[in-house]
Amino acid sequence: MVIDKEEALELLTARFDSVREIPKRSQRERLINFNAQGGPKSSFYRVEDKMGGIEYALIVKLNEYRSGDLIYEFKVSMNESLYERIGLNLPDAPIADNVQAILDSMNRILLRSAV
Repeated sequence: MVIDKEEALELLTARFDSVREIPKRSQRERLINFNAQGGPKSSFYRVEDKMGGIEYALIVKLNEYRSGDLIYEFKVSMNESLYERIGLNLPDAPIADNVQAILDSMNRILLRSAV
């Protein structure tokens, strides 16, 4: 199991050509990322890579859950306002699905117990 956020990000940066954190814009935006029911704390990353000769850029969301153990999960973000803010178009469904499949394999690594 992954110990901290930096270790989770190492997986992301090892797989994709470019990974850059997207800063949160305001206090209001920070509060949206953490709800009163103890939902996940989220960070967003602009990820750029190539797939089948096609270059793409999309946003990956890293959720951080605290329920006894610290658990991390990657997910392709489809937050339109965030894409607009950083000047990207929403990814096409095939690209988003393929990247999510890659992220799902990373999520299995993140959940694997340390031996």
